[in-house]
Amino acid sequence: MENAGLVALSRQMSLFRQMDVIANNIANANTNGYKAENTMFAEFVKNSAEVGGESVSFTRDVATIRDTKQGDIKPTHRQLDVALEGEGYFTVETPLGIRYTRVGSFQINQEGNLVTQQGYNVLGEGNSPITFGEEDRDVTFGENGLIKARVPGGKEEQRGVLNIVKFDNPQELKKAANMLFTTEQVPSQAVMKEDFSLIQGMLEESNVNPTQQLTQMIKVSRAVGSTSKFMNELHDMQRKAISIISKQN
Repeated sequence: MENAGLVALSRQMSLFRQMDVIANNIANANTNGYKAENTMFAEFVKNSAEVGGESVSFTRDVATIRDTKQGDIKPTHRQLDVALEGEGYFTVETPLGIRYTRVGSFQINQEGNLVTQQGYNVLGEGNSPITFGEEDRDVTFGENGLIKARVPGGKEEQRGVLNIVKFDNPQELKKAANMLFTTEQVPSQAVMKEDFSLIQGMLEESNVNPTQQLTQMIKVSRAVGSTSKFMNELHDMQRKAISIISKQN
């Protein structure tokens, strides 16, 4: 295949992968805590000695970048829903190890532990489970992560402090199932109070802008169409050239 065809093919493959990213963003526009992703492209120049004495520039998608900006906060009026505003992640214990999430939709399991909707323990300071008694009522989450519950007699007692952590490079967090993240980074355990605040009875929505994503999808679709047309025209030229040469011989 000629260099022009190889360049067009590299562009087409990158566009297909970009379309997959956009489609995933749109599919998660209503997923609490979801962060939109964008494709990063780079130019790859082939060594001139390997392609007949001329340099050829290819398109290559090198990474997927996560948009970490805050999503809108929506009220749910549910006692065990808590939105994390600002920096940080909740710490969760799963069968595969420690994971991190921005989704604060919690519940209390039969053992009295605070867990995610998937049943994973939400961890407090020291990565220990947060446990409630059978008679605990009116659970409250303070802005700094302090959890209290009202006991018989009306007195409030502390039940733990959520282990809110942050990372020097959030882009290195790897997606896992159920809106969880995994990483080999060591999180900053001492998150400053001014870095975040918790809002009870609310959840953080996806930060995806559907209109923006649909507009981007249209642009990519047009680029795919243009590249396909160019490749078809190139193939037609090659077929005609082959036909002419074969007749001359």
